[in-house]
Amino acid sequence: MIGNTSEGWGWPARTFHWGIAAMILAQFGLGLWMDDVPTRAERPYYESLHASIGISILALMVLRLAWRAMNVKPAPPPGTPAWQRTVARGVHWALYVVTFAAVLAGWMLAGSDDQPIPVRMFGLIDMPQLVSAASPLHDLLGEVHETLVFTLIALVVVHTAAALYHMAVLRDGVMRRMVSGAPG
Repeated sequence: MIGNTSEGWGWPARTFHWGIAAMILAQFGLGLWMDDVPTRAERPYYESLHASIGISILALMVLRLAWRAMNVKPAPPPGTPAWQRTVARGVHWALYVVTFAAVLAGWMLAGSDDQPIPVRMFGLIDMPQLVSAASPLHDLLGEVHETLVFTLIALVVVHTAAALYHMAVLRDGVMRRMVSGAPG
């Protein structure tokens, strides 16, 4: 099914979900790796790759939210307590907000270095620098970006734990809806 239904997620929603999730995890790994690698000739390539993946996540997030706005959201399983629905909604919106904030902070960080890092959406479309080169905000932007990224990963862990709880303990089909689109 293409569009979402009240019982399951359509393939575009699932593709956005899993694609962005994979990109965020790859970004986290690449970012950790880059922090531990001494400065060397190929470092700018990896920084540029990291920036390009980040801005591509931003574009996909915009498309994801547009898709979400145009489609119904599957209903929670019958009997889901109100507090769980509230927490789930809060974690989902926190994932969106923190993802946007982390990417925007990273985009600003990329331009603020002495040697600005080129940012290309999908590796093809040059994006403008949001902050001037050699900005006095560079160190602050680095701290903000790092804090937001670790916050995002914490939210991903909470989200994943809840999904696994639904799958292994509640067995209510929530995970199946996001994997195959089949009704819960």
